[in-house]
Amino acid sequence: MDAGTFTLNIRQTTLTPLVKTRFEEYAHFLSMYIQHFDYAASYDEDFGDWELNMFLLARLENTVPRQYHNRIIPVVHRPGKDALEEFITYIDMKYDFIAIGSKPWPSPETWSAMKSKIAECKNSTPSREIKTHFFGTLSQERLETRRPYSADASSFAKAVAFDTLMIWNDETHHLDNAKLMDKTLTTEEIKKAGTTPQKGPPLINKAQQEKIRRLFGAKFGLDNLISSVEKCHLVNFYAIVEMETYLNQTNSTPSDN
Repeated sequence: MDAGTFTLNIRQTTLTPLVKTRFEEYAHFLSMYIQHFDYAASYDEDFGDWELNMFLLARLENTVPRQYHNRIIPVVHRPGKDALEEFITYIDMKYDFIAIGSKPWPSPETWSAMKSKIAECKNSTPSREIKTHFFGTLSQERLETRRPYSADASSFAKAVAFDTLMIWNDETHHLDNAKLMDKTLTTEEIKKAGTTPQKGPPLINKAQQEKIRRLFGAKFGLDNLISSVEKCHLVNFYAIVEMETYLNQTNSTPSDN
């Protein structure tokens, strides 16, 4: 469970009139449903206020039933050496699953030091396994070289906002982007998407269309697929799953990049 995604969407529903703040909404939800999640990210009120976020981490743990305390995971957001200090602090506090935030992303030097700390813990306590989760990135290069336990990002959904499909290339073993149609976005559409479009990818080609037909045509067909945002999300999400499957089958050695 991603705290940020939860709080962005919770206003669309009414959980309870007694819950007033975003943190309280998130805590209240987890107090009822934490048993249905493997892990839930801690709540970050301010990326730059480490002490406040540590306080909210403790509050969140005290909100859920005691047997599920280890399902709340801290998130590192501080930059540079501060990120390393925060990461080491969580390890020393006996957290074995730590999320790495995407803004700013740890430098190669910081990441190398984080890996050294993980190795140090493994050497001193062989039974202890420290895992990392990457927030806000599905970069294949980053996932392939740094090899986190898990990762998530909204890039597959944002791509659809620009009429772009993500299609796994079975030959190159990389994601290809393809435009559904030749369309120029309005200023309002760009603002709504929350990002600035770069130079667009080429229009979808016949081979890509054929793969989509093969994977999804039996259910709703290519034409119907293109006309539905939700189904475009499905195509992009499936491409991410294919990338995940490929990465899990390879034996790349984590690097310091």
